[in-house]
Amino acid sequence: MRIESGRIRRWRSPLREPYRIASGCFAELTNVLLEVRFADGTRGYGCAAPAPEVTGEAPADTEAALQEALGRAAGRSVAAAPGELDAVGRVVEELLPAARARRVPAARCALECALLDALARAAGVSMARWLGGYPRPLATSVTIGACPPDETLTRAAALVAEGFRALKIKGGIDVDEDIVRLRLLREHLGEGVALRFDANAGYSREQAIRWSHGTADLGIECLEQPLPRAHDEQLPGLRRELRRGVGRRAPLLMADESLHGLADARRLAAAGAVDAFNVKLMKCGGVGPARALLAFAAARGVAVMLSCMDELALAIAAPLHLALATSPPPLLDLDGHLDVVDDPSAGAVRLQRGELWVADTPGLGCSPAIF
Repeated sequence: MRIESGRIRRWRSPLREPYRIASGCFAELTNVLLEVRFADGTRGYGCAAPAPEVTGEAPADTEAALQEALGRAAGRSVAAAPGELDAVGRVVEELLPAARARRVPAARCALECALLDALARAAGVSMARWLGGYPRPLATSVTIGACPPDETLTRAAALVAEGFRALKIKGGIDVDEDIVRLRLLREHLGEGVALRFDANAGYSREQAIRWSHGTADLGIECLEQPLPRAHDEQLPGLRRELRRGVGRRAPLLMADESLHGLADARRLAAAGAVDAFNVKLMKCGGVGPARALLAFAAARGVAVMLSCMDELALAIAAPLHLALATSPPPLLDLDGHLDVVDDPSAGAVRLQRGELWVADTPGLGCSPAIF
């Protein structure tokens, strides 16, 4: 297929439920949509969720990088057999060179997804099938922002009633209140609901240890990014401390802000720093880089959670299709679209009783009406 043209659109939406984490409050979403048009009439769609504090790029940076890529794209042929991510990656690098892409990973993600979407559409299969998997429901966790204990419990009870069986609790602002919130949840929800905790780099090592002592008997599934990235050298010692006196019930120590791509993964694994990686396509640059991280983690015995930012359903669909083509599927934390008002790509994924489904239609399941 030969690329003919493309267009870019910035999309802003309020969130139905603004939320708070250790680094601030969030009330709206800003994503950048990309359409790539091919000479045979095929169109492919991608979505970027830039965030300076995470991806290192603002929406204007994303748009500029995508404009550059489109400027190089006219007349470029794109061809890859199903599953050939390396072939797609080579085209992406021609359009958005690696040195540039490292500074705008969300832009790279949108570009790669648009090409993959088009290839799967041309083949007449969903991206999950193009990648070698098949559509089926997969459970996801859902996030509760940092809020007082009573509000945390009220929100949790409502989400469990909707069918969710894994809750991700945001904290990192007040360690003592975080402990109270988690104890309250376990007491009222019982053992049948998985609890994950994300400090968003809000703790010191001493606070993280205090958190571990206060929650040791609760069976928390993971402790995500307790320390700032600048303190990664403290993670191996913290990891040992988490296991002291807790053993197998110790939470998985998970890297998020500390993990962007393979270089970070190698560094953390070599140091024995963490048990799990939080892989976000917007951080690592798309489906191909995410699959490489999944393979690296599997070889090293590191658990993986595929996660997201505040994203439109189109962006959520990409990691979900990747999970459907991964055996066994990783943990999922793909809820960044659930509170978006007027999502133009809402049909790309469907939620039912805490499980996500993709449409078994060609590509990522997004309608051209998105533009």
